[in-house]
Amino acid sequence: MTANQIDRSNLDCFPLVLLSSFTVECRSLGLGDSTPAIRMDTVAFITTESKDDLIVSFAVQDPGDRAAVQSLTLIRTPKYEFLFEDDERGVRVSFDRYDKQEEDNLQEVAFLETERIVRLKTSLHQYELNVRKVDTEELKQMRNILHKMNYDHRFQTSGI
Repeated sequence: MTANQIDRSNLDCFPLVLLSSFTVECRSLGLGDSTPAIRMDTVAFITTESKDDLIVSFAVQDPGDRAAVQSLTLIRTPKYEFLFEDDERGVRVSFDRYDKQEEDNLQEVAFLETERIVRLKTSLHQYELNVRKVDTEELKQMRNILHKMNYDHRFQTSGI
């Protein structure tokens, strides 16, 4: 079957060239035409911090320049959260790929250990992260910090 023979009317994304084996790094997370496709980003490494701020930062490879990375950062400051209104508490998410935006809060995180994929759902975006290149110790630290960030069950978790 060639690329011209594929019925593209029901696909959210598809490969431009068909090979005998390929990886589709884009998937729809729902049904119907209204669900946007989610591109899988590759993570080069993860940094974490557990002081006054709890931080998990993913170094996402820039799709336009594989030598460059963009930071996708999750941050929570439990020490000072009591000063905020309830709806302002939780894990804030920022991504270098996007210009300054309105507040983006973490809603869900899932770690598919055998596939080595992290899925994040925020109030504004959804991310699918390929963490196959990431060191096992970094993944362990990521899971540890995510547990600490979710001390009040503000976001849903799976596989963490």
